[in-house]
Amino acid sequence: MRSDDRRVAPWPKLDPARRSAEVRAYFDRRAAVYDPVADRPYWAFSDEVLLALLRRTLLAGLGEGDGLRILDAGGGTGRWALRLLRELPRASALLADISPGMLEVARRKAARSGARDRLSFLELDLNSPLPRRLGPFEVVLCFHNVAGLVADPAALVRRLVRAAAPGGRVAFVLPNLWQAAARTLSDGRPAELGRLATRSAVPLRRRRSGGSRLHAIRRAAVPGEGRMRGRGRPRLSRLRPPRGARRGYPPVPQRPSAPPAARSG
Repeated sequence: MRSDDRRVAPWPKLDPARRSAEVRAYFDRRAAVYDPVADRPYWAFSDEVLLALLRRTLLAGLGEGDGLRILDAGGGTGRWALRLLRELPRASALLADISPGMLEVARRKAARSGARDRLSFLELDLNSPLPRRLGPFEVVLCFHNVAGLVADPAALVRRLVRAAAPGGRVAFVLPNLWQAAARTLSDGRPAELGRLATRSAVPLRRRRSGGSRLHAIRRAAVPGEGRMRGRGRPRLSRLRPPRGARRGYPPVPQRPSAPPAARSG
C-alpha cells in the first residue's frame, strides 16, 4: 500500500433504500425512451467499439459459449445480454435489474430476437446481496456506470466477483476520472476526491478456490485499478484503446443513467 493511500477518506455512507427507490423510479420513467436514445449515432458507434474490445478480451477463447452462464447485473433493456448471446450462441444469460419497466422492454426484445429460451429475467436490487440460488456464472457483466448508482460500489464489486465461477470472467464499464469527480461533488462528497486523486483500489477478498479475471473497461482512466490484483484475487486486465487512438480528447456526453435525485445526494 502506498503511503498516500492511508490518508484517503473512507467510503461515504449512503442510504441504500433511498438510492434504490430513486434509481427504480428514474429508469421506470425512462424505459420507453432508453433504447431510442442509446441508438443515436454516437452511442451506437461507442457500443460497436466496446464490442470490439470485448471480443479481444472478455470473449476471447470462449468459442460459442457451450454451457456458459452469463450474469448481466443492472442489464436494463437487455442491450448487452442480447449482444453477448449473439456472440455466444450456445450460452445462456440472466438479466438482473431493479426496474420492472426496463425488464419488460427487455422481455419484448428477447421474444423478437429469438433468444427468449436462453435469456431469463430477475428483478433485483443490486444494493442487496445476490441470492445464493442463482449459482456461479462464467461471465459477469456490470456495464455503463451501474456501479455508480448503488450506495456502496465497492461492496457491489465484491459481490459480483463472488458470483463468478472459479476461472470466470468479470467485466465492468466504469466512469472515467472526470465523471467520477463530477458525481462525487454533485453527491456532496468532496472528501472522496482524495481517493480519486490517489487512485486507490477497491479491496477484493481472497477466493477459496480458483480465481476470476476482472476487466475494467474504460473510456479513460478509472480510479482504483492499480492494486486490484494479487495472489488468490481476480486479475485485472486493462482494456486499452485501439492502436492509434488519440489521448486528451474532450469530455463526451454521458448516457442518461443517473436519476436527478441521486445526483443531488
